[in-house]
Amino acid sequence: MSKNANPGELRTKVRFVRTVRGQDAEGFYVETEETVAEVCAKWVNAHGNEAFSEAMATLAEPATLTVRYRAGLAADQLVYRDGDPRPFEIISIDDVEDRHFWMEIHVKRQVSAR
Repeated sequence: MSKNANPGELRTKVRFVRTVRGQDAEGFYVETEETVAEVCAKWVNAHGNEAFSEAMATLAEPATLTVRYRAGLAADQLVYRDGDPRPFEIISIDDVEDRHFWMEIHVKRQVSAR
């Protein structure tokens, strides 16, 4: 887990989106995704024996993102990694040491059993 990053390590483009619910012209409920922010992040996949056994038990792909502080990011949003059509859910967001400089975000994506 990284509490900070060098600017050169922020090389993974990620997009934060929120789900907007509304009605179309015919009165049907529709959900659309609205982009909140597009940032570069340090992306670290979970690794090691403990992470591997946890991922097997919960069928999830966990990862940790480190990004520069950005107001407006919330746990109810989804994260898309550049070039990946399947979203990750945000588990937790930490403003590192409450300094408004770095944010550490834990995400996971559910995977299907084979």
